Amino acid sequence: MEKLNVQLNTGSSEEEVEKKGKYILFTPEEREKCKERYIAFSEEESKIEKIIRRERKLAAAKPPVYLTI
Repeated sequence: MEKLNVQLNTGSSEEEVEKKGKYILFTPEEREKCKERYIAFSEEESKIEKIIRRERKLAAAKPPVYLTI
């Protein structure tokens, strides 16, 4: 069960994890790519959060709609 958890959490086998050690080292190019992807992700997430906040404000400003039968 522990081996399965290691594989699920790391995406690799326990032997590969032991070979690499505890730390994963990135080259400067890989680090720069990850940084650019993270910045792009953060900007997109900020746009989505802004839209959600605006929609919540609009929904809170509208009076409740009651169904009449």
